[in-house]
Amino acid sequence: MNFYSRCFKFTTILILILSSGFANADLKKFPQNLKYSSNYIVPNNYSKEQKNQHVKEFYDYWKQHYLIKVNNDYRVAFGKNSSVTVSEGQGYGMIILPIMSGYEDNAQEIFDGLFRFAKKYPSGINKDLMSWRVDNQAVTGGNASAFDGDSDIAYGLLLAHEQWGSSGDIDYLSEAIKIINATKSSVIGPTSFLPKLGDWVTDNADKFNQYTPRSSDLMISHFRAFYEATKDESWLNVVSSSQNLINIIQNKYSKDTGLLPDFVVNCSIIESCKPAEGKFLEGENDGYYYYNSGRVPWRLAMDALFYNDSDSLRHLDKINKWLVNETNNEPSNIKSGFKLNGEVIGNYFSSFFASPFALGLMLSNDNQVYLNDLYELIYQKKEGYYQDSINLISLLILSENFWPAQNNLIVEPVIEKDSFFYEAENYLYMSGIKTEKTNDNGGGLNVGWIDEGDWLSYRPESFSDEIKYKVELRVASPEGGKLSLDTDAGTNFLGNFDIPATGGWQNWQTISKTLSFKSGLQNLGVFATEGGWNINWIRITPTSELNVIQNSNESSPEKMGDTNNSEELSFSEEDNNVVSSDNSLEVVNNEDFENDFLTVIVSDQSSTWSGGMTINLEATNNTSEDLVNWNYSFTTFYEIDSSEVWGLEVISKSINSDGSFNYVIEGNDYADTIPAGRTYLVGFNAYQSSENTNTQFLNYNNFFINSSQEKETNSEDVSYINSNIDSNIYINENSNNNINDNSNVDDNTDLSENLMEETNIDSSASTKFIVATNPKIKYFGRTKFVEDEVHFNWSGVYWKTQFSGSRLVLSFEGSNTYFDIYIDGEKLFLESDNSSQDASLIIKQGQTEYIITDNLSDDVHTLEVYKRNENISNIVKFRGIEINESSDILEPILKTGPLLEFLGDSYSAGYGNVSKSKNDFNVQDETGRTCSSEELQKFTNTHKTYAAETAKMLGSEYVINAISGLGVTRNYSGSTYMQPYPFYYNQEIIGENRNWAFENNIPKYVIINLGTNDFSTYVSGSESYGSYENLVQEYKSSYNALINNIYNKYPLTHIVLVSTNSSVYDSMHQIVKDIVDEQSIIYGADKISHYEYQLKTGFGCDWHPDLQDNELNGQGLSAHIKKIESQYENNNTEGTEESVPEINQAYLTWYTSYPEPGSEECIYYNGCKWAGYFAGISGQMSEEWVQQNNIAAVHEKDFEQYKNKTLRLMQGNDYIDVVVYDMCSDSDCNGCCTRNAGDLEFLIDIESYTAERFGRYSGVVDWYCLDCD
Repeated sequence: MNFYSRCFKFTTILILILSSGFANADLKKFPQNLKYSSNYIVPNNYSKEQKNQHVKEFYDYWKQHYLIKVNNDYRVAFGKNSSVTVSEGQGYGMIILPIMSGYEDNAQEIFDGLFRFAKKYPSGINKDLMSWRVDNQAVTGGNASAFDGDSDIAYGLLLAHEQWGSSGDIDYLSEAIKIINATKSSVIGPTSFLPKLGDWVTDNADKFNQYTPRSSDLMISHFRAFYEATKDESWLNVVSSSQNLINIIQNKYSKDTGLLPDFVVNCSIIESCKPAEGKFLEGENDGYYYYNSGRVPWRLAMDALFYNDSDSLRHLDKINKWLVNETNNEPSNIKSGFKLNGEVIGNYFSSFFASPFALGLMLSNDNQVYLNDLYELIYQKKEGYYQDSINLISLLILSENFWPAQNNLIVEPVIEKDSFFYEAENYLYMSGIKTEKTNDNGGGLNVGWIDEGDWLSYRPESFSDEIKYKVELRVASPEGGKLSLDTDAGTNFLGNFDIPATGGWQNWQTISKTLSFKSGLQNLGVFATEGGWNINWIRITPTSELNVIQNSNESSPEKMGDTNNSEELSFSEEDNNVVSSDNSLEVVNNEDFENDFLTVIVSDQSSTWSGGMTINLEATNNTSEDLVNWNYSFTTFYEIDSSEVWGLEVISKSINSDGSFNYVIEGNDYADTIPAGRTYLVGFNAYQSSENTNTQFLNYNNFFINSSQEKETNSEDVSYINSNIDSNIYINENSNNNINDNSNVDDNTDLSENLMEETNIDSSASTKFIVATNPKIKYFGRTKFVEDEVHFNWSGVYWKTQFSGSRLVLSFEGSNTYFDIYIDGEKLFLESDNSSQDASLIIKQGQTEYIITDNLSDDVHTLEVYKRNENISNIVKFRGIEINESSDILEPILKTGPLLEFLGDSYSAGYGNVSKSKNDFNVQDETGRTCSSEELQKFTNTHKTYAAETAKMLGSEYVINAISGLGVTRNYSGSTYMQPYPFYYNQEIIGENRNWAFENNIPKYVIINLGTNDFSTYVSGSESYGSYENLVQEYKSSYNALINNIYNKYPLTHIVLVSTNSSVYDSMHQIVKDIVDEQSIIYGADKISHYEYQLKTGFGCDWHPDLQDNELNGQGLSAHIKKIESQYENNNTEGTEESVPEINQAYLTWYTSYPEPGSEECIYYNGCKWAGYFAGISGQMSEEWVQQNNIAAVHEKDFEQYKNKTLRLMQGNDYIDVVVYDMCSDSDCNGCCTRNAGDLEFLIDIESYTAERFGRYSGVVDWYCLDCD
């Protein structure tokens, strides 16, 4: 089959088809400004020239830091100034240099040096491949190859051949083919057609073999190029096997995400491929989407862009949809690793993950805004050799400068003008419309309330009459509508658009037309010829006059629907053998099941063993449409283990009088849907029935399949109508494909017995298990309830309960997490060496049950469990407690003081605070400041911090939410390893998007100790702040936003801002005091205060506070809070009862205090005249002040009553507290205030920044006054 006959379809570009050979291409100087084959998008928030400049600047950085000259050769360093080079890095360099030729004057010289270096260090197994690791010009790491490095080196040579030809000192094409052939012979599985990890892997070894690929080695576009270079059709088999593997993993293990694991195993049958277990080769995340498989979207995107391949497009589409949803349309939420179900395992943003995702999103036309925002995050991000190399290659593709090697359809560069992108709400002028918050991808606002005759005008852009433009509109409408486009206020009519009925005001579709413009600078206009629709954005993309081939990258045919419908999947008796009316079986050997829709045959990979057999079935869709929910039935004398099936699910089972079994099996997992014309391998293990031991039943020719496909359902269950049509399947009994004998496996073994034996638990004891979510266990700190478990990774989590009886066993899952356990107020030590590390218990990987005690009295006991150390990369899963059967748990005894919540960094987390003297373990001195990473874990105790000491002195429970190293806006030393603290504050689990339910623990005091890291080191020139003064402004702005966030969560709390004396600038106390002064004006002096933390000795790890420092500041802070408490008591009136507030209703609207010039708000509502002015405040307020405060206006008739009062607004599950700083005056808007107050006769008009935080813009809102008399 000519593979390329169906794959290459290009849009609006000139295509030259080569007639023969590999003619040298013209010099392809950077920049190329190409158009790829697939329908795709690129970041359009920068011009082509700007994106080209971004590439140049990033290349210069990459070259300066990682490209090293060695005599006359070159190597790519594994890090800045690293002596190590890996073949992977040489491959990246050899891909980058041919593309950059034209900007890099010495590109060919450097490329040749990279190749010579690679040749000097051949693998000890296949000399035509490079040894994967070189250190100080010596081979290290086993003297063997790595698949990806050699493949990229070969691909780079193909690029060099097309850039410079092969007639010079190095015959690039011949050298490429030599490596390609060596790769095939040594590193491609001879039967799997999958990449092996390197030439050190033997084909059929036990652990690493031809069936255990690295998913990022599935370089499908490379394989197509290798085929073109060699015409060896084996490479097309590698393409097919790679895509089948991806399909299996996505459909079976990552249905909702499309993510692939770092390593895949068990691919001797492609359908049995599965993710590797942890520590398969590199680490505990080998079975997750991590630092290998993070490259998969890049590899898939190259295939989709260069070859328009439908499989790669489909695989990317699943990843793209998950990604946008997972990150809540916010690219900065992309994390550094995920489980295949999407659960976050990394806690920071890295271009290594983000840049490949950006390439995948080029194939997602609905996510232009998201791609733009993501590009903004990566194009300047510098991290390390690995991340930066992949980021640079990604930028080359995102800027349309990366051209494919050995593509038999050469894409000519098209020099064209930039695309134009208009957010609908960013109009210059308009008539009749309003904006609202949109639910569309990318968030923001859309334009709505559009009636016939309404219009919008947008910024001028320069168009050309020599080319046509593709105009795309993002619209939504319940019933449809019409619009027309024009330029220059209707002077130049462009075209009419029919807006479809999308099903709702927020159900978005993209419609498009190709239109012609006149030349010159023109304002775009939108005119509503019919109303009733919303618009989110407009994109105008230049096309080429040479667009002779239209893109036909259509979606796959619609699925058939329920193929169990008897009219669609009926079977005639002519197609099958009919059994007698008494349902006895008629055996017809060697006949497979087949009809017009489905063929099922037995694969030659089926096998038998003593006591059972493996049946592999090849199920083929004979139709031109997807086959959905297919099923079949059969009768056999073997019993099927429903857990040992692949691609199938056992739907029903019944037993016949002769001892045979009737089964109905349905396609499931990866085989739930069989695409048109495709064959899937499915199967199961069948065992000799205990009811039938006659050896004749071990013959394969007693295995039958019925042809019934009809299925009925009712309200109670699913029943199957079995027709009396049977055919027999025959399998060769002499198959040599045996599998291991599983006949001795006892599936009913009670694993708990083994577990108890390992942990010395008396399995004969009468006990019961109390799940962690039992309401009588009271938690303090951020926790996540997952079914019966409680998960957490924040510092300072603790819980309390009471139990009766002699026995206590705790059940955890996690690793390297330290706990203190108190029973009846006494701290326990469970391990012999714990006296040296001061912890009661260390949670270890692989152990889940921990005996705390089994010799208590039968009385009631108190239990307190405290997490000591920081270990945010490891989520602890607390499962519950085991106690005596006759015992019970009771409500805990809680402290009665005011609840405290602490937000902070390492000072609040207790970083190394119990570090011991190296000379005397019983004291702390300066020798304890030096700690290993292991000692740091041992010597961190969050519950020995000033925070815990403060709570103890106040008789309070407390919550500590602290992360070491983070600041308000700048982390320690400017590190970008994680986001600053406010990014994580709302999170239930650090690194996950789900927010904490703040109503669970409402504190009376929130103490914030953040800033030590912001000012811990001097600002470097490479940081975005540029200067200390700019850092202070960013710090204040971010701190104010955090405070506002807290007051939105806890309107009645008192906030204490803590400053330390650990700043290199010696000004932190004053900066924080300034913030307190500013916020006290807004919230009142009784709502916020300042405490100065004093570091005296600092004998903790790395000069952090020790026990003495923490006790001293606990005394000081508790005294500060006691003073505030006494003021509260003096201000309270004795004998009064708290009144229940009166709930009122109002109509909610919103306005913009600082509107755009020329906007409706500016022109018709005098918005520009009164920008920053409020009736309740003298003078003009800055836009920054407006952005940071919750501002409301009421009707002028109500203003004097509610002036400067705080109103709580409630709508749905959301609420916000706003201050009435302004009034709505009818004179400013021709009576709009009275009209908007409506029949409720009360209007609350909130400022746009406030509305954005509230997430509500209109409708009826419940409200009451918090501080009215």
